[in-house]
Amino acid sequence: MTWDDDGLYRRCVAVKAKNYVLQKYKEDLKPGEKEMIIKGSAFKSANKEPALKEMMQEFVNCLINDKNDIFFLNIFKRYIIEAMNIQDISRWAVKKTVTDKVLNGDRTQEVKVMNAIGLDVVQEGDKIYVYNAIVGEVQAVAKGEPVVYKNGLPKMIPNRILVQTKDFNVSNYDRMHYVERVYDTVSILQTVLKIELFPKYHLKNANLLLTDLCKNYTI
Repeated sequence: MTWDDDGLYRRCVAVKAKNYVLQKYKEDLKPGEKEMIIKGSAFKSANKEPALKEMMQEFVNCLINDKNDIFFLNIFKRYIIEAMNIQDISRWAVKKTVTDKVLNGDRTQEVKVMNAIGLDVVQEGDKIYVYNAIVGEVQAVAKGEPVVYKNGLPKMIPNRILVQTKDFNVSNYDRMHYVERVYDTVSILQTVLKIELFPKYHLKNANLLLTDLCKNYTI
């Protein structure tokens, strides 16, 4: 077997197969060439929110430069705080493509996208930007059947929907969804980070921790 010489690098951070970061030696850089080569969906997923792509880049910079755990935790907490106080929804929105399945499908996610489109005139190939919101409540459903309590009352749960960013309402976005998204994104790096150091602020038993963080942490 013949191996190609891919050159020498100052540092390599491998997250998993085909997901890695290579840092070149500055003296080897050509004019206009980037210092880091970043490969893999862990870093470049098109479905990741812009704010979380930015957070991943910050983590990469810290990994490459041997920062300690405090740096990683501060980055994590800063994005948790932003997730709890979103003002610019474009940083947390995802792009959805209008496909035939969206226009004619009946699966939950496709229906949610179609509901977000509402009365807007769209065609296949169009793009819309949406965020996760909670608007009122709906009756819970299990195995296709509405759920009721023993006393006959319906079990109600938050009505989680998608809303286009052009209709953003700061009072209805799903804060816990985005807090969990921050944690899930950090978890991608659990092979190179001490994931046990990062609190699961999205869980119910961490409500007090999250409240304290929002009160005492300064971005």
